[in-house]
Amino acid sequence: TILGDTPSCSAGPSLGLGWRYDPSHFSATVDDYERHQAELYGNVECRPEDLVLHRFEREAILLNTGYTRQDLAESVRGITKVKNRRRQTVHNLPVAWVEERAEACKRTFKRWMLKKNRTRHLYDEWKKSNGGNGVGGGSDGDAAARPRGGLRRSL
Repeated sequence: TILGDTPSCSAGPSLGLGWRYDPSHFSATVDDYERHQAELYGNVECRPEDLVLHRFEREAILLNTGYTRQDLAESVRGITKVKNRRRQTVHNLPVAWVEERAEACKRTFKRWMLKKNRTRHLYDEWKKSNGGNGVGGGSDGDAAARPRGGLRRSL
């Protein structure tokens, strides 16, 4: 058992399963476990509320495992930060489309600005390599003499 980081706990630290375990600590088959539970509690149906470990139970388990109160407090602070971020995300969902559109416009504008400068640079190099003459005898201002989108994407 380790100190978890999941924000699904309503209060206190969360528990997690670590990678290290001691197989000699507890070993039982599922049938043995269920038989033992039936002896303790009878053949009563288990409700979901019965499976919840309350805050003080989780803290006791973690303290017995070797964690300090400071470790638990730091974990709770981290969990609270994650919960607040999630709450803020849910709160902002109705207006998220505005932010997405603004980001899309920013990307489009940036691409347009960079492409314009880059295209001019490519055009100037192409013009030098042809000695100032356009392809097919066209003039420098001729649209047929300018490089097309294929050249822009190739670099």
